[in-house]
Amino acid sequence: MENREDLIKARAYELWQKAGMPHGQDRIHWEEAERLVEAELSAPARNGAAPKKRTPRKNGDAAHAEVTPVKKVRARAKPKA
Repeated sequence: MENREDLIKARAYELWQKAGMPHGQDRIHWEEAERLVEAELSAPARNGAAPKKRTPRKNGDAAHAEVTPVKKVRARAKPKA
């Protein structure tokens, strides 16, 4: 298993590449990599299981409710008087 510094080094390099390999921003990428690695190491282990899918609740979970498309209705021209 890689140690913490190796993980940060690899992540900082990846961030630097994704940013277009800019000159002089190594400290920014290193600090961001430290935050990301610390978050990953402190996160609870998932035991290799995929995250659970959230299913809508019976009481109308608005975030996962199915949206029915609305049929567009063309406005009718008013009859001339």
